[in-house]
Amino acid sequence: MIRFSTIRAGVQDDENLDSNNMCSIYDSRPSICRVDIMFEKVYFKHYSKEEFYRLNVEACKTLQEKESVKDELRL
Repeated sequence: MIRFSTIRAGVQDDENLDSNNMCSIYDSRPSICRVDIMFEKVYFKHYSKEEFYRLNVEACKTLQEKESVKDELRL
């Protein structure tokens, strides 16, 4: 699990954090949210693993910018 001190522009998302401030959604994420699983199921036909990871990082950075995530919390 991943520990978060803040999420999205410093606003805590208590709904998905447990009492230790650990993210509790990772065990129940759908496949579409799991980069490795989606690569193995679908995207291996279209991209190398490295290219697929790079595209996911770019998308993540774009979303972080759009949502005004603090610089110290970004990839």
